[in-house]
Amino acid sequence: MSIPELSQAGTAPKTLVSEKVVSQVVPQQGKPSLPNDLPRSLSGAHTLAGGRASNALVLLQIPAPSAIPDLLNPQSRRDVLLPLASPAVTFIPRFNAPPRLLVSVRSATEARAALEGGCDILDVKEPSRGPLGMADLKVIHEIGHVARSMAPTVSLSVALGEARDWPEGCDFPELPEPVHIVKAGVAGISRNLLNRRLAGLQDACRVANPSHARPIQWVLATYADATEAGSPTLATLFDLASKLGFWGVLIDTWNKSGPALPNQLDECELRTLADLAGHHQLQFALAGRLRLDDIALLRRIAPEIVGIRSAGCMAGDRTGEIVSSRVREFGDTLRAPKPTATETT
Repeated sequence: MSIPELSQAGTAPKTLVSEKVVSQVVPQQGKPSLPNDLPRSLSGAHTLAGGRASNALVLLQIPAPSAIPDLLNPQSRRDVLLPLASPAVTFIPRFNAPPRLLVSVRSATEARAALEGGCDILDVKEPSRGPLGMADLKVIHEIGHVARSMAPTVSLSVALGEARDWPEGCDFPELPEPVHIVKAGVAGISRNLLNRRLAGLQDACRVANPSHARPIQWVLATYADATEAGSPTLATLFDLASKLGFWGVLIDTWNKSGPALPNQLDECELRTLADLAGHHQLQFALAGRLRLDDIALLRRIAPEIVGIRSAGCMAGDRTGEIVSSRVREFGDTLRAPKPTATETT
């Protein structure tokens, strides 16, 4: 395959990869442009002699060389890649850094198993209370103690349940120090009321947790089966999350007895949502009864975070107990150094 020629005047692209998939660096001066500048960056810049570029990813928005290593950090890589539109595009992970693995646990015992299995983010929730059920505060503190003693560098997140379940003016709990990510769901609520509830929750969280060494980051948990969840549509929630200063957006499933995420949203739809997250500078996370068989797809989508519970439980049952060997198997496969042949064809 020939290399796409970028027709922007004065640009000299440097080829990073020129095999089946082509990536290019376009040098920029100073600070990279914001994502909403991407359409101007691409204007007239994707023509090929003999036709349109396909099977190509163009890497844009590259700052001074001293800042380039930071782009390899999975937390900061989202905004620098943009696919050239083509029905034949083959996607690969945009950097070699794999997604971080989040494992949801309901007890200190499960927390130990998840950490022994090598999770990157330890997530506390109570699955019997729904897709984003909040655990008892005592359990959250017990798991926080396990995290501090076993793996102080592992991130700890807490599911808060649905925003509708937090009345305006309610008291927010004091969370243990290791917690620096919280997730709030969007089921059963209108977008306007959701906006008010989330803003109020953020304020209450700051009041209740003023001395955390690391600022608490917020993730908006959305649902692929939005109609069944009674939630706003997915595409409308990225802008809301961005305006509220959220750190990320999670795409999950509401009905845990229904189809898994890859059976509700196809690859094209997931790619569109991933790019929308990048446009709003949000971390992009995927969950929803994900299995080992889904890892090839996940590697092509390249979210920053992949979340599991059922895949880490005995017999794949989310109501069962987390097993370290299942977490390790999923994580090792997700973090495999190179895409397999089936992932790139």
